[in-house]
Amino acid sequence: MESRRVVWLWWMMMVGVSVAAGCGEKYEAYHYSSPVIVTTSLPEGEVGVAYPDFQLAVTGAPAPYTWSDVNSTLQTYGLLLHPRTGRITGTPTQPTSSDGVTVTISVTDALNNTAQKDFTLVIHPLLFGSELQITTTSLPDGYDGQTGYLAVLTARGGTGSYTWSILSGSLPPFLNFNSSGLISGDIASIASANSLYNFTVEVTDGQQTAQANLSITVYPRLQIITTALPDGYDGQVGYSATLTAAGGTGAYTWSTVSGDLPPNLALDSSTGVISGDIASNASASSPYNFIVEVTDGHQTAQVSLSIAVCAQLRITTTSLPPAYEDETYSYTVAASAGNPSNYTWSISGQPAWLSIDSTTGELSGTPPTGSAGTYTFTVEVTDGQQ
Repeated sequence: MESRRVVWLWWMMMVGVSVAAGCGEKYEAYHYSSPVIVTTSLPEGEVGVAYPDFQLAVTGAPAPYTWSDVNSTLQTYGLLLHPRTGRITGTPTQPTSSDGVTVTISVTDALNNTAQKDFTLVIHPLLFGSELQITTTSLPDGYDGQTGYLAVLTARGGTGSYTWSILSGSLPPFLNFNSSGLISGDIASIASANSLYNFTVEVTDGQQTAQANLSITVYPRLQIITTALPDGYDGQVGYSATLTAAGGTGAYTWSTVSGDLPPNLALDSSTGVISGDIASNASASSPYNFIVEVTDGHQTAQVSLSIAVCAQLRITTTSLPPAYEDETYSYTVAASAGNPSNYTWSISGQPAWLSIDSTTGELSGTPPTGSAGTYTFTVEVTDGQQ
């Protein structure tokens, strides 16, 4: 009987490291954030002169709202805050110091969430007959498509009976200006294309006039550009993904408003980077759905995102069948987890006659005469992430 010599094949497993792809699922959720008082300052007033018609503004939460002058400071100076509309009215009865006093305003939304903000209130002594002056030096910025923009021009001195007008320049599209010094309206959706808007205002009391050059900056609408995040895998070291936004002022603050990131990952509020080392058993609760929010201090935007965590990629074949000289050899190595549709196989340190199919993981070749022996080599699989 013809004898046959046996060639034994041995291999070592090595798994590449990167991030898994194609495991994700997307979910949508709806969420109300906490209220944010967007008013930046209070108009200055004058003793004995009706306070400018002014309304506080809030965003980010459902109506109706309940407003409160926390320390009753407005009332001390003869002013009232309407609890439902947020409008401040009245005629100041006494002056503040030149630096003003702190007024703490709170607002509660329909879900009983509360926001609080401190303002400085300046009430000047009665200046009847003094030089007429425009005290407004700057106006709030706006953004494309903003609804309910509101700003009030203020003056001091003169008779106290003022009529306002715009002498030159223009307001952002769809904003209106009335003779009481009120600028209001809904800013056009593409107004930022021609920002900055410079104009000159004039006030008169029938005897004197005063002028001031003002401007309104309109920023593009704030939006989150990121629509998907890289998947991860159990025990992954150094996961990193950066959230991106566009529009607004460019000074962004990020947060998660609902849902959870995979264990041991965290969101940097200033950079929008999600990073960390994923927990070794995170795939058990995958996918991780959450809502992120970005704000520039004027606008907010939200998006629903998801991170899928896959189990670690591993080769499951633990041994290989023998090969025989001058006979064709074929055996397919197997793996599990990761993304099977992206498996790519490779081999190193093998005998010259042996190769591997990079797509299927099939080992094949024909050992020549005289090649009997034991061989050690390395087989590697990657899914492009691990």
